[in-house]
Amino acid sequence: MTAYPNSLSPSPALSDERTLESAINCLTEHLPITMKGSYSVREMFEILVRCASRGDSIEQTVRTLEGAPSGNDIRYHLEKFEDMAMLEEQLNGALHSRIPPKVAKGRHRVILDLHLIPDYGVPSEADASYVYRSQAKAGTTRCFAYATVYVICRNKRVTLGIHAVLCDETLVATVTYLVGIVYVVHQVKVTLHQLHDYYRQRFGIETSYRIKNHCRIRTTPKNPVLRLLFVALAFILVNLWVYLLWYFVSCPKPGKRVVYQNLFPLKTMLEFLAHAVERRFPVITAVYLPLPH
Repeated sequence: MTAYPNSLSPSPALSDERTLESAINCLTEHLPITMKGSYSVREMFEILVRCASRGDSIEQTVRTLEGAPSGNDIRYHLEKFEDMAMLEEQLNGALHSRIPPKVAKGRHRVILDLHLIPDYGVPSEADASYVYRSQAKAGTTRCFAYATVYVICRNKRVTLGIHAVLCDETLVATVTYLVGIVYVVHQVKVTLHQLHDYYRQRFGIETSYRIKNHCRIRTTPKNPVLRLLFVALAFILVNLWVYLLWYFVSCPKPGKRVVYQNLFPLKTMLEFLAHAVERRFPVITAVYLPLPH
């Protein structure tokens, strides 16, 4: 239950700088990449976090920020992520690293779902294996498909794993991959009434997907590895939000922990991230024309 305090503490429990630091630490810990030149790994991830926090593209973001790396520089280094299996392992490690103890140590019903992102145009031969056929959606039957496993605890969704689904992959193979990170108990006796209640939680699932879309980088590249990175980054940020709520925007009470979500909704966290990055790369506020020769 969300609590509404009557008064606030004199010192902040969480700042935008600390929020950005938490996000960058999570990414640099689990997504190692070698960079040479005038920009650092941290700065590259700061640009990606700014893209996600605004739901924007890389090109638009770097055009908006003063002193930011070029879009070509960012893409050049991102192309170093080539191994899909390795990237999935690294991204799932990042997801696991920001899970509140109540979820990490508890027993929960896990939920597996398939998320489809429409694809347009003609994929290359190398990328075609990740183009998933589905019912028509947004004017196309081609999608990039991502399977996720997660739990909903106290109305908060925490993603435990993500997997890019191949076009010819069976459902059994997808489930087998995802449940290899959780301990699953099956053949549990559940009444029809309970099943009805579980299904009603579907509304919460769909809502959580819409929340995730608030922090997904908008992109057009066909590279399935980079698409996975951008989609997973959104899930990582949502996990981070739940993590920060638990550790910084809450107070222990006898027998429970009171979380003040109204003081730190997801949109506030995204604003924190954007503002902290913009302190390093200020937003361009004027346009200058080239001088005549």
